[in-house]
Amino acid sequence: MIKEEVKLKDIVEKNLKLGNKKETRPREDLINNFHWNIMMGRRKMHITTKQLADAISESEVVIKMAEQGILPEDDYRLINKLENYLGIRIKKTNQIVSRNVSTPARILNFKTGSMDNLTIADIKAMKDNMNINNIEKNKVNDLDLDVDEIEDIKEDEFSK
Repeated sequence: MIKEEVKLKDIVEKNLKLGNKKETRPREDLINNFHWNIMMGRRKMHITTKQLADAISESEVVIKMAEQGILPEDDYRLINKLENYLGIRIKKTNQIVSRNVSTPARILNFKTGSMDNLTIADIKAMKDNMNINNIEKNKVNDLDLDVDEIEDIKEDEFSK
């Protein structure tokens, strides 16, 4: 019996071909006929779909599907690769699309130049100091002391 060597890439390509039976709808965040721009950008560079796929580390089937107007689930990664490599635009520039982007808990504003010489060790030290300060605050809060009593304790500690 001869065993046929099956490559993961072949399995992925087969699954992609089979998985494209679903109905496609126009994308509001992409320009009309974006797939035409992908194909024309590739042709202007005089490269094949295989060469493009290898250049951006994608499957040839994914490139062919994109040229037909079919994009995978994680399409923004692919769109960015295609735009950067081919030098084309397929996202609408006037529309900002956020996909599961959370807002930051707080925004840190630093003075210009203050972060130029910051190292990882500095950040770790800041974190350790912050943790120590939080622990001290929690100890004080657990004691239910008023401000005068806290000041007395600090003076006693420094006088030792």
